[in-house]
Amino acid sequence: MIDYLVQHWNDTVIKKFIAQTEKVLAQVQQRPKMFRRSVKMGIYEVLITKHNLLLYRVKGNRIELLTFFDTRLHPKKNSGDSFYCNSKVYSGSSLTWLQTCST
Repeated sequence: MIDYLVQHWNDTVIKKFIAQTEKVLAQVQQRPKMFRRSVKMGIYEVLITKHNLLLYRVKGNRIELLTFFDTRLHPKKNSGDSFYCNSKVYSGSSLTWLQTCST
């Protein structure tokens, strides 16, 4: 994901995005089920910025970050044109990459 950001965004925008993402993740950690449920069962949605949506799910005491989605793109037409192939697992205060892609 960072590689995508470096290629497509400038440093200032990247820093703001990371800061906002960390802020939102802290809220998700506090109350993971308070955000909007997706049409897919068990998936939650939260806006990071007006153009970036985070999709995640809660499994037991873990929060799995599934994808970051550009809200300007149509999900069916642009499903492969994004920077969010890898999932992350969020537990406690650390983020860890999973080696699988979410669908």
